[in-house]
Amino acid sequence: SRSWEAQIKVVQGYLPKGVLPEDMKPHHIREMMLAMEADGHGDSTISTRIATLGGVFTALIKSGLHPDMDNPCSKVDYVSPSLRHHKTATLEHYQQMLSSALKDDVVLLRIVFLGLRIGEAIHGRTDGDRLIIEPTGEWSPKNKSSIRTLPIPTFLRDRTIDHKEDTFGNAFREVRIDPDLVPHSFRHGFVQLARQLDCNPLVIEAVLGHRLPSQMMNVYGSGYSVDTMRVEMEKIWSFIQTKHSQSQ
Repeated sequence: SRSWEAQIKVVQGYLPKGVLPEDMKPHHIREMMLAMEADGHGDSTISTRIATLGGVFTALIKSGLHPDMDNPCSKVDYVSPSLRHHKTATLEHYQQMLSSALKDDVVLLRIVFLGLRIGEAIHGRTDGDRLIIEPTGEWSPKNKSSIRTLPIPTFLRDRTIDHKEDTFGNAFREVRIDPDLVPHSFRHGFVQLARQLDCNPLVIEAVLGHRLPSQMMNVYGSGYSVDTMRVEMEKIWSFIQTKHSQSQ
């Protein structure tokens, strides 16, 4: 299909020759990353391309073509090094912040459950069961890919924002226990949970507002449907809520 051809084309020149999909291992993925780096590709490009390949493996597994295959991309850290300066939120961080004085704060809940940047969490507007992130009179998303519509849990519908960025940041710092924890930590935590729960990595890239390779944009247009996003995001929502309930 066109979608499969587009996904494979992104990394085709770097696939190990003579190795079948079901035989690919994490060391093959690392070798591909090194080859891309040697060809001058930047961290963000490499990260997105490996996420694209991870989506292919996920499709192979879920379609039943290779149900017993392990996804080698899920065992490799391909997050861009330029993004690693923020601490990744752990399960303990989720439990602590969702039990803090900010536990009912809409901005915190959007960051935790949607993996949003702080500006997106503050300026995104709700429309029924969706959150729309688009330019406003006083704020603009990071780039065109960041303009998107996301599904939201029931408890985030029709909730109003009480903060601006500086006031939320101050409130966040007052209640956190770990001094290295920042709001963006939960964006990285969202990615980590998505991998742990075997979410489709390409859908998660779209949820986060990352740029998809041009070949993928030609197939999917502006991205995945809200319903497709919801299927993957509900895995994360359920996990966070279950673990939080168990800790109470």
